[in-house]
Amino acid sequence: MQTREEPIEKMIQDFLNTVEYFDSEALKLQAALQNVGIRGNEVAVAIGSCRFDVTSFALVFVETLKQGWASLHEVSCLPTLERLRRFARRLEGRVDERYDASDRGLACYKAMFYFVRAYQDAVARAFRLVYGQDWGKFTSMHDILKNKDQPPGSELVSKLPQYADWFYEFRNKRNEIKLGVSLAVGPDLSIIFVTEEVRNDGLRYIVDMRRIFRFEEMQLALIRSTEVTRFCKALAEDKGRGGFGFRSRSSSRSS
Repeated sequence: MQTREEPIEKMIQDFLNTVEYFDSEALKLQAALQNVGIRGNEVAVAIGSCRFDVTSFALVFVETLKQGWASLHEVSCLPTLERLRRFARRLEGRVDERYDASDRGLACYKAMFYFVRAYQDAVARAFRLVYGQDWGKFTSMHDILKNKDQPPGSELVSKLPQYADWFYEFRNKRNEIKLGVSLAVGPDLSIIFVTEEVRNDGLRYIVDMRRIFRFEEMQLALIRSTEVTRFCKALAEDKGRGGFGFRSRSSSRSS
């Protein structure tokens, strides 16, 4: 008979396997960039720094979830109104030791969005580098993808259409988190937004069930990050060998 802990442990192990694969592919991208021109090492360092942040904090995220899963489950079993009452008390500064672990888990969940998002911009610099384009510390993946008619944006949208769709959805959620949102635990251990609305009769907390996060979304973020890493690595390796078919084809079309 399968216990509740077994699917949770499997989910965590699958996530850790995804982290390990992402880490190995990002390391290969670092190595490939070191053979791409004088500034290749500079971009490789940025990739390495962001890679380390993602993989290191992913382990912290998992450990925090393990510690807080019991309290997360306890909260999820409460009636909705009681969950919101307890949540409101915590927002008002009333400490409840039983929910510290779950609160830390939710905070770590939000923090992962920053590290994963920063990695996308580091990869954007790598794309600019291998295409022989100017780049700087403010180069972003958003700027690349919005230029869908020119490489590398056109190549990304063409070769990895699922990445572009994921990126904007992930970016929108990160932007909401950046502005300050509260999260609570749903009845199925999903993570839901709780928005605040000030009315004449006081502050109310509103659950927005249209905006639901799930643990698997962070795993998907690493899968998409790995896919774009592998694509960029192939280009960098080609560039390092003196090739670079994608760029030469686009150049020949424009000439």
